[in-house]
Amino acid sequence: MTREHDGRRCSSPGRLDRAARHASDRSLRNTDKPLKLNFRVTVLYTGLVPAGEHDYDGVPYGDLIFEDIDWSEIGEHDPARRSERKGSTERDVHTEWATEACQDDARWIRSAGSGSGLTVKVTGYSAMAGFVVTVIVAPKDRPRCDGGGEATAWEAKPSEVKRYEEGQ
Repeated sequence: MTREHDGRRCSSPGRLDRAARHASDRSLRNTDKPLKLNFRVTVLYTGLVPAGEHDYDGVPYGDLIFEDIDWSEIGEHDPARRSERKGSTERDVHTEWATEACQDDARWIRSAGSGSGLTVKVTGYSAMAGFVVTVIVAPKDRPRCDGGGEATAWEAKPSEVKRYEEGQ
């Protein structure tokens, strides 16, 4: 259940109310020790995330330019070591290939669906790789909220390749 509050959508607001009532019930509290409650409130700020359905900060996805992608901070998300990290047999993607895919004129760009709303997902062809690559990138001028890497990439899934080929 969600409800609007000050322009925000709050998930399960009733949980906080029930927990507070439960904490105030003296019959359920151990009076020898103070009661400590930890709450995690998830708030979705509607309309304020840069990666929207059709644009990034008001710029249509088709108009975004990926001149340079800084791969220096990828750390453990290095796409060239993805198969090792995931313990899989999938093809690894070199950062040069991922950059080339982002620069493909026929690329397909959309929101990556991250909680922060900062990242975009780009699917494009890399001639150096010889296959279609999907890349997750975030602009450097935006602060990271989730502590994750700025970018990562993988060989595009069949469904992504199909949408790319259809000109999505």
